[in-house]
Amino acid sequence: TLLDDALPAQQEYPRLTAREREVLQWTLLGKSSSMTADITGLSFSTINFHLRNAMHKLGCHNKHVAACRAQSLG
Repeated sequence: TLLDDALPAQQEYPRLTAREREVLQWTLLGKSSSMTADITGLSFSTINFHLRNAMHKLGCHNKHVAACRAQSLG
C-alpha cells in the first residue's frame, strides 16, 4: 500500500557477542589490544580475534571506527 512504501525499512543491526562488545568498549576507552588482553586476562591473539569479528560484522576496516559504530547503534 501507499503507507507501507512511506515507512522506512527496518534496519537489522549486527549481533555482537558479549566478548566483542567488551573489547570494543575497551577500545572506546582508549585501551590497546595489549592492554585489553591484560585487563580481561585473555591473550592478545584472542582480543584481536574478537575485534576482527566485530569489525567484519559492522563493516569497518579498523577497530576505532567499529567501536564508534557499535556505540552509535546502541
